[in-house]
Amino acid sequence: MSSAVNILRIFLRQVMHRRENQDLASRRQKVKDGFYHPAELEQRLQSMRTSETNKRRSLVRTIRKRQATFLGHVMGREKLDHLVTTGKFEGKRNRGRQREKIMDGLATWLGTGKVSDILAAVKGRDLWRDIIANAYKQGT
Repeated sequence: MSSAVNILRIFLRQVMHRRENQDLASRRQKVKDGFYHPAELEQRLQSMRTSETNKRRSLVRTIRKRQATFLGHVMGREKLDHLVTTGKFEGKRNRGRQREKIMDGLATWLGTGKVSDILAAVKGRDLWRDIIANAYKQGT
């Protein structure tokens, strides 16, 4: 799962970088053509920056919500994917910095400090839905 998350992060980074470069090029061309007054230009640039930031936040919120609903789906079944998500594997730990786990990211997003609290909440469907809805409304 972590490789899929990393691929998604790289893809999102590339898409956002491409969009920023396109927006910047079009803004520069408008300035060259004398389309904007300098004071108006600063206002427009600031509003564009805030709108881009809000789009990113919305995208992150949507991704987190889908991760949480998928976790509820996986935890409802007592199968191999449940074990993979919650279990520990035998063998040596990799050297260096520990990998970021989806469970840890969800614990911070949902406002619970522990992964065990999440696992307990997933058992009750209605409680889990309420937790996800409240976290989505509050944002990131």
